[in-house]
Amino acid sequence: MSTIPPRSRPQSAKRPITQRDLARKLGVAQVSVSRALAGDPAVAPALRDRVLQAAGSLGYRRNASAKAMRTGRHGAVGLLLGADPQRSAVPSDLLWGLQEDLRAQGLRLTLGWLTDAEFSEPAVLAEWSVDGCLVFYTHDIPEGAQEQLAARMPACLWLNADLAKDCVLPDEIAASRELGARLAALGHSSVAFVGMGAGFTHYALAERRDGMCDHLAVINVEAGDWGPTRSWIDAAEAWLKREQPTAVVAHEANCLLPVYAAALRLGLRIPRDLSLAVFTNQELGLPVTTMRVPSRDLARRSVEGLLARISRPNAHQPAVRVPLIFQDHGSLAPP
Repeated sequence: MSTIPPRSRPQSAKRPITQRDLARKLGVAQVSVSRALAGDPAVAPALRDRVLQAAGSLGYRRNASAKAMRTGRHGAVGLLLGADPQRSAVPSDLLWGLQEDLRAQGLRLTLGWLTDAEFSEPAVLAEWSVDGCLVFYTHDIPEGAQEQLAARMPACLWLNADLAKDCVLPDEIAASRELGARLAALGHSSVAFVGMGAGFTHYALAERRDGMCDHLAVINVEAGDWGPTRSWIDAAEAWLKREQPTAVVAHEANCLLPVYAAALRLGLRIPRDLSLAVFTNQELGLPVTTMRVPSRDLARRSVEGLLARISRPNAHQPAVRVPLIFQDHGSLAPP
């Protein structure tokens, strides 16, 4: 009977580095290593840097399962998205803000996607090793999804959804009222609001339009009516020539750009001949006055709210509306 030569026998896996190994290497107490790795602010920065450097060089990896069994926490937060990008389009600055704020708390961010059917019965959450869940699903929420999520993940907070509780969203209505007041103060008596087509049901569309009605008469124009059989710019040009509005407010950048391009094509001077404003969460690179959606503030308030839910899962929180930021880029003037 042949035997396996000693050199061809599989070698045993290398023993993983432990916190005890790090403590012995650095000549400090194991509890100090544990606190440094956990981000305890009481640990001196110099010691924390030594521990992190040693952990990196020696290949230390945390045992997440052991920690979860010991503390009842996984050290991770889930970000739950829907499969339809129209209802779960997360701005990049919001995503980065969430990651930065969670990392500052020693938490990781884990992403997951569900179809509408899965949203109504999200069994996946039972196997998701997270301490709480952020949900970015803005509108047309599947029936029963809130109740099903709450049953499986008590520490749950919704982002950018118009709900009565446990949610953080931009204060669109207050921003619209402010913009309407500014236009009225300049002497405008009415404004054209360019929104998305009839199939767009996000709550922000109505709030961005209706808030201005406190101060102005609002003429609603759907950008969806400008396409797809005709160029949006051609249609916007024809509409500007026909209606001759003194001010146009756009629901978002996609609604603004055809109007802006058509105004330039017609030789209209902004803002002398036409005042323009837009709601957006991004820098456009155009001299157009903006109601800026504060993605960074949304991230901070969302992390704060979720951490409160994690510490007290049964204590629901009222909806938090975060103010938008008025950025004057010189595109508003008297009519």
